[in-house]
Formats: sequence, structure tokens, C-alpha cells
Amino acid sequence: MKKILMSILLIVSSVVLLHGQSTEKKVEKAIDSFYFEATDYYFMHQYDSAIYKLDILDFLYEDNSNIKFFLGMCYFFKQDFDKSLTYYESSLREVEYSTFYQNGVYTPHIVYFYMGYAYEKKGDISCAIESYEEYIKYERDKEIIYNIKEKVEAMKLFHNINY
Repeated sequence: MKKILMSILLIVSSVVLLHGQSTEKKVEKAIDSFYFEATDYYFMHQYDSAIYKLDILDFLYEDNSNIKFFLGMCYFFKQDFDKSLTYYESSLREVEYSTFYQNGVYTPHIVYFYMGYAYEKKGDISCAIESYEEYIKYERDKEIIYNIKEKVEAMKLFHNINY
């Protein structure tokens, strides 16, 4: 119900802006602005405000992996690792991975890294290792891969896990 009311508020505020431009362009501009406000809140570490706006956008664009990733990151930094993992997993459902995703474009391999970190924070070392290994599979930076591989090997040794 809350999401419905929030989306109605967004739509109504978008309609108010519609004077003078085409309806479609104004709505698109209002939604883009709303998204950028949400990500600005995220980058300013104002996670509750970011979550509020991202929840509305998630309701409007259920299949948008980038929105789900940002929601996961907000919950990660709020140390709600269960919710962050839910959004991370959801963000991976609709994505076709390409090694050319880079530079500000949604990068699924980063999700695997943060999934590993969230699982590690929760103490679920087996799932952390699996997520880190998915990250290694897709990461192109060999130096980063080397560091994560060392971490995974240390985790396996320390927790006596064999794969």
C-alpha cells in the first residue's frame, strides 16, 4: 500500500510538471530526476532517504536490476545483510552478463563481490566463497582477481572447507 501511495505521489508530481513540454518527455525527465536524487542520497550516505525513493522506482520498474542493486547496497551499508542479499539476488535475475559492462553501467560481477561480503559478514562462509568465486569468474582486473583468490583460499583453509 505504501508503495502504491508513493508511486501515485510521483505520478501526480510528474503531471504538475507537464505544462509546456510533451507529457512523455516530462514524465521521463521527472523519473530520471527522481532516480538521480535517490542515487545522490546513496552517495551522501543518506540510505533511508535513498531507500524511500528507490522503493518507489522499484515498484514502477520491477525488472530494473540497477535499482535493485542500489537498494541492496543501501541495506548492506545499513548492515541489514539479509535484505541486501535479497536485492542482490533479485538484481541478477534479469541480467545477461557481458564482459563489456563497465564505467558506470550496471556491472553484475560487482554484485557477486558484495554478495560474498554480505555472506561473510553473516558468517555464512560457504556462500561467501561461492559468491566470491562467481565474482572472480567475471572480473577482468587480474590484480583484483589475485587478491580475492588469496582471500578465498585463506577462507577455505581457515574454515577447513574443500571444494
